Amino acid sequence: MRTSVIGSVEVLTVLFGGIVHLGDTRYIQANTKIFALQRQQADFEANEYPLEEFGIFRRPIPQLSPAEDVTMVKRDTVPVISVGAVRIVSVSTDAIFQAGSSVCVDLETRIKHIRQFLPQTETGYSLGSGAAQEAG
Repeated sequence: MRTSVIGSVEVLTVLFGGIVHLGDTRYIQANTKIFALQRQQADFEANEYPLEEFGIFRRPIPQLSPAEDVTMVKRDTVPVISVGAVRIVSVSTDAIFQAGSSVCVDLETRIKHIRQFLPQTETGYSLGSGAAQEAG
């Protein structure tokens, strides 16, 4: 492992399971599940859409198979990684900014976004078929 040296870090926003980590870590795990429902006319009922209803939240995340063993020899001629300044606008939804070393990083984000529009007869205009349009 090397030593990380950063002169300055400016982070404007960290949201939804985003991580800013300065230093070494053995294991980072982040998990975010997002359900977004947009309606042209608000009409919400409690527990109207349980997450389990959507396959995206039930399916197992594919795991990479361990690679074959590789013998590696590395020589760090300079034991320090040096950066003058870092400016980050946003770290969001299981993203990581890390200055340092990690042994294992495990991230998961699942997003289901539904947009529901009223039929043309109720609004005077048409957005596609007028039925719910799903993204994600």
